[in-house]
Amino acid sequence: MKLSKKRILIIIAVIAVLFIFGTSSEDDKPKTVSAEQIEQDRQMDLYHACAGSVQTLLKSPKSFNADATTAKYDTSSGQQVIVFNFQATNSFGAEVTDRGVCVFDDNDEMIDYAIA
Repeated sequence: MKLSKKRILIIIAVIAVLFIFGTSSEDDKPKTVSAEQIEQDRQMDLYHACAGSVQTLLKSPKSFNADATTAKYDTSSGQQVIVFNFQATNSFGAEVTDRGVCVFDDNDEMIDYAIA
């Protein structure tokens, strides 16, 4: 199949337009992240580390169901304390609601964790 010069030029023009407009998009631009978003992300990382540690203390870790919406962050003691609610099955097979607590130092290293 032989292409005419006109068709070749049209194909080249279409490819050029797609290349020029296809390579610059909103996704390529650097995103600005607020200090508030960075802090929220850091707190969620601490929460996940805390929940994972508290889960290891349970008799039935697979029954662990943490509720991130109940997480409270407190720094008034000079340390970072996270408290959250979770549900799990106890030794008798009953589902109970309890609280997990974790303490972190200023470097976000976990100092202690417990079920309260």
